[in-house]
Amino acid sequence: MIYASGFGKLINGQEGLDIIVAHSQTRYPEWQERGDSASAPVGVHLEIPADAVEERNGRYRLPNGNYVEKTAYFYVLALVDKELKPAVIPMRSSNLSPARELNNLIKNLRFSDSDGSFNPATYSALYNLKTVGKTSGSKSWHVYRPSRVRNLEVSDKADAGMYEMAAQLQKQVSKGVAKPKYAPAEKAKDIV
Repeated sequence: MIYASGFGKLINGQEGLDIIVAHSQTRYPEWQERGDSASAPVGVHLEIPADAVEERNGRYRLPNGNYVEKTAYFYVLALVDKELKPAVIPMRSSNLSPARELNNLIKNLRFSDSDGSFNPATYSALYNLKTVGKTSGSKSWHVYRPSRVRNLEVSDKADAGMYEMAAQLQKQVSKGVAKPKYAPAEKAKDIV
């Protein structure tokens, strides 16, 4: 199942969540070890700090005891009950491979016009994120499985509206207006 408090419902992971990706970025949030620490990151780095030591799965230990973890953020419009809802989908650890898959789907999207073939805006297509189970020994977890559903047709009024909403979200993210929000630890819910 996929859950986000802003959706107000659980999404069946086998059916997946349809999304339009307005923007994506990779960051390295800095976290304290779990326990009495806050659930929000204590800092965010654009790159791996020079004094960080690699541990595993995109995680790097800092001299202060904190760690940074490679995280792909997807700023999306999620189609929930035929309504578009803005969301930020963070992908880290075992979801870094699905993040690369989604980025590859976006980068490999090609349109053609009278001038030839071109790579359109990120938000020119509708994608779907399903969840699939993974296991290793006694551990089990779920990861996303992205796929492209269809291209948006800007000649269609509904598709043109979705395209414009995604373009506005992309502008907000680029200006730094839209950012991930973190809930307190006891209320924190990730998508997936």
